[in-house]
Amino acid sequence: MEFNIWYLWFTISVSLFVLEIIISSYTAVCIGLGALVAGTLSFLGADIGYQVVSFIGISGVFLFFIKFYYRKHLISRSYQPISNLNDIVGKDAYVMEEINPVGNHGKVIFSGETWKARSEFGEVISKGEFVKIIDTDVRTVTVKK
Repeated sequence: MEFNIWYLWFTISVSLFVLEIIISSYTAVCIGLGALVAGTLSFLGADIGYQVVSFIGISGVFLFFIKFYYRKHLISRSYQPISNLNDIVGKDAYVMEEINPVGNHGKVIFSGETWKARSEFGEVISKGEFVKIIDTDVRTVTVKK
């Protein structure tokens, strides 16, 4: 049985896709896509130089665009440690768990940290909404829509 280089490229690609499922950082999938393109070129009979250049180029392009996508779409763009709890009053937060006074539960994300939350007038606030922080109490924030 003859060994073809495209076996290696596709094995690397599949391995990186499986690794991506485990670590979920989007880096492995970018490199895996580069390996997939290089493997396809190898299968079609391209020279090893083209395969390596396409692997590096495609991986680099995907990593470059993922970086800017993350920068634009992250909820908490940069982590800023909170030194004074009063500094967060008036800021927006993202509801990651429904705020419901009946079960006395609810969580929001602000500045990369998860906070227990309750609503101002006891209303239910759905997951996925943005709210304004109106008061703080150690690790609990009071919010309004």
